[in-house]
Amino acid sequence: MTAVLPPPAELPDPPGDPGVLAAARDDLAGAGFALGVAAAHLQGPAARAAAWLGADASAAALQTGTAAAVVQTLHDAVTSAVVAVDAHHDELVAARARLSVLRADQEADAADAQTRLAALVDPAAQVSSVVDPPGVAAVLAGFDAAEADRAAEHAALLGSVAEHAASTTAVLAGALAGVGGGGDHGGPTASAAVTLHLAVVLPGHGTSVLLDLGWEAARALTTPGTAAEVVAAAERYAPVLADPVVAAAAVVALGRSGLTQLLTQVGASGADGATDPLAGVLARTLGAAGAAGDRVPGAAPVLDGVLDPDDPSGDPDVVALGMGAVLAAPGAGADLAARWVRRLLHREAAQGSSSVDRTTGTGPDPVAVGLGVLTAAGRSDTAAGVLSDPPTWDALLGRTWPDGAADLVDLVELAGRSGAAAEDVVAAALTAAGADLLPGSARVLTVDPGTWAAVAPALTRVAVDHPAPLVAGLGSPGAPGSAALLSGAALLVSTEERRGLVATAVERAAAGTDTSAAVTGALVALEDHARWLAWLLPTVVARHDAAGRKADYDLLVTLPVLLVRGPWGQALQAGAGLLAPVLHADGYLARPAPAPVPTGPGGVAARLDTTPGAALEPAVLADALQAHDEVAAALPVPVPPSPAVAPELALPDRTDGRPGRPVLPGHPGVGAPGPR
Repeated sequence: MTAVLPPPAELPDPPGDPGVLAAARDDLAGAGFALGVAAAHLQGPAARAAAWLGADASAAALQTGTAAAVVQTLHDAVTSAVVAVDAHHDELVAARARLSVLRADQEADAADAQTRLAALVDPAAQVSSVVDPPGVAAVLAGFDAAEADRAAEHAALLGSVAEHAASTTAVLAGALAGVGGGGDHGGPTASAAVTLHLAVVLPGHGTSVLLDLGWEAARALTTPGTAAEVVAAAERYAPVLADPVVAAAAVVALGRSGLTQLLTQVGASGADGATDPLAGVLARTLGAAGAAGDRVPGAAPVLDGVLDPDDPSGDPDVVALGMGAVLAAPGAGADLAARWVRRLLHREAAQGSSSVDRTTGTGPDPVAVGLGVLTAAGRSDTAAGVLSDPPTWDALLGRTWPDGAADLVDLVELAGRSGAAAEDVVAAALTAAGADLLPGSARVLTVDPGTWAAVAPALTRVAVDHPAPLVAGLGSPGAPGSAALLSGAALLVSTEERRGLVATAVERAAAGTDTSAAVTGALVALEDHARWLAWLLPTVVARHDAAGRKADYDLLVTLPVLLVRGPWGQALQAGAGLLAPVLHADGYLARPAPAPVPTGPGGVAARLDTTPGAALEPAVLADALQAHDEVAAALPVPVPPSPAVAPELALPDRTDGRPGRPVLPGHPGVGAPGPR
């Protein structure tokens, strides 16, 4: 048996440097003294300023009072900080002193135990042997007990210092809270938060301070690093980025490339705005930037130019997904949604499909998210601003919607409550819907049938409440843009129910005016054209379907049969020819609907002659007939498609570069005007 003393327990000092705390305490004390002197100087009345009278004197008093309040708040904060730091300094010094005593006792106990163990060993033995084993056990037990006591006291000292440090941190955070910096508990952005607070509160402190904070935040967000580091920087600067001027300055500092970089990270993460912290910070930042107005010029071009509509690569589509995630996060706001919805639709129109379809094919539709934000905001003027642009309507009506265009319908309903601005919505929607139904149009029907079926009832209600664009178009069908508007109006009233509602609203709006008879005559022509469209469009679709069935039949049946030679081949060819009509694959329309009969001038006279026995004034009838003929000339009825499908039209569906719209043969804009 040998006697070995166990190694002594580790007794390290608690974290913290008394020298640093003492220096901080002295600095705070000096700052407190300076603030006290400043507070004393601010106690004097502002009227001491020479020649300050009236409003100037009142403004001076207000600014002096504000500055005095800020200085007093700072003085109180510094005073409480001095007391807290000094107390923690004393706590740390006392703990270190006690640990020095414990380490000295440990050394003494170890030396004494080593001496006692040496006395219990036979020095004459070839191999050291213990003379008194019970005595050795007692020495070791005594040393272990003393070590346990020291370890327990050491743990208690460290716990007390840590608890005191936490309470000191809380006091300092509370002191900073009064000057805007309590949220970070003295972290890296606490000084930025205090600077922001003082820039906002102190009179005349200057916008330059806020601009500097924005640039500082932008640098932190675009510093090379991992995605997690970017998110951490965004969360640190989130409090100061809530200020409009700081946020707008950050947007300017980011520029298009910096903002694109952040949106790409958000879009690639696959998280939605509710779970992506970076998307949340960007939503609040970009939403706040819009409130800065003219105070920070240059932010709007960055927001408008963040998405390249013409880039054929998939990179902008990832950016678009990031835009959708940002819009879905709280704080983005209707202004940002209105700005970005137009950009998203512009890219869809240029690329022929949505960003979701061009990337993963999953995830929320950024356009639908933007419309949802606009609807939830309940701002009818903003909704009307988005829907007052024909190209925007062209893209909205030409796309398919997973939710059946419910978001678009809600936005139309909201825009309809915007007063006079709703008239622009009606004009833009009808112009976009009707432009491709005019002769000579470069495209075929670009309105998605499902989308139009969902939107048309809501648009009808808006048009009934705001018929002025229709009245103007009917009164001047030859004016620029009127033909497209009237063509869209004919598509809108292609059902009997909608036709009656719109006609009643238009005639009521024109009642009692010198043009009421002319409006009635123009309405008759518009309604005739609407009936033709109601017949023609399904017929064109049926013709297109017949061509498609014939193409499939020829590919699968007719061509293989032609390869068979001899009597069997002749029999199969005859059978294929007989079977084609049975399967409606011969290229003919199965049951072409009868063409509508236009009412013409007789319909105009009947519409005006509403009083039995009363003679219709020739001048009134002449005005109505002239208006009828002018609208009829502006909306010529195309030649009806032949029941037979020409062989060159028997081709598979193609697309015209727009999402979801087949190129339909027999486009109503092709051919000379037919008889009415």
